Amino acid sequence: MGQVNHPATLIDQIIALRREVDELRRKVGIGATLRSSEIAVAGDAGSDSELARPWTPVSFEKVRLVDMPAVTSSSFETVWEANFAKSHPVIELYTVDGCDADTTGAGQIVITDPVTGGAEVVDSWTNGTGLGRALRGPYPLPGDGDGGMVRVAVQYRRTGGTGNVYVVVMDAIQRQSR
Repeated sequence: MGQVNHPATLIDQIIALRREVDELRRKVGIGATLRSSEIAVAGDAGSDSELARPWTPVSFEKVRLVDMPAVTSSSFETVWEANFAKSHPVIELYTVDGCDADTTGAGQIVITDPVTGGAEVVDSWTNGTGLGRALRGPYPLPGDGDGGMVRVAVQYRRTGGTGNVYVVVMDAIQRQSR
């Protein structure tokens, strides 16, 4: 039987392993400047296919081209929306919203499944006089982790009075589930 080609010494084995690690780094794009004490990219423990890190911001755009959006309709209007490729299992966002004096309103978040096209109201709340900042979510994002497009709409309506309901989505982020 022929002899298997093994490195002759422990030093040869270490050198061979270092070459293999360097080759793997080149193939997956991990640079030598990556700090080993921080996780740059990781899978999400709560799902099979989404990312845990890095968390990625989600950009929202005004649906109506006016200054600070003000709603007076008694039906829900989409005031802010985001259309983005899903990379993480959940999203959370901050809103600043409220009403003029003697006016009440309501808000809701609607997430549209990229596969079925079905829209689901994932949260709803009421608004009173004055402005307040609120964390909304985290909400699970539909679909698998293949990066399908998801739509998140922030909708408002006036429920009482004659004044305005005001709303701004300050920021949003996709993130890991835990």
